[in-house]
Amino acid sequence: MAVSTTGPASGLDINCYRGDTFERWIRIRRNGIEENLQPSTYRMQIRNGNTLIKEIASGLNPVGGISIETMDGGVLLLQIPAGYMEQLPAGSFVYDIQQTYPNGKIKTRVRGAFTITDDITKTVS
Repeated sequence: MAVSTTGPASGLDINCYRGDTFERWIRIRRNGIEENLQPSTYRMQIRNGNTLIKEIASGLNPVGGISIETMDGGVLLLQIPAGYMEQLPAGSFVYDIQQTYPNGKIKTRVRGAFTITDDITKTVS
C-alpha cells in the first residue's frame, strides 16, 4: 500500500491494464499518524499534457462505478471497473489526487505517472 505523508505530494507511479478492474489503496499519514479522511473530499485527474483523460471525485455518486472511498486507518480506495478501464486509451499519462478539507484548504497528496497497458485478452462479442 502506498503511503502519502505531509510535505510535497508523494510520488506513486501507477501501472495498470486496459480492461482490467483497477483498485488501489493509498494510506494518508500526517506526522506519522493515519489521518482522519472522513470530513474531506478528494479529486483525481488523469491527463496527457493539458488534455484531461478522466476525472474521478469522492463525495459524488460514482459514475459508472468509478469511485474514491475513504476507509478507516487513513486509507483511500480508488476503484475503476473493468468496463470503464476498457474505454480508457492505452498510454503514458500523469495524475494527481487532491484533498479538500472542510475549511476549503486544498492539498495535493499523491502524484505520479499513470501508465495504461493494452490488454492482450479482449472481450468477445
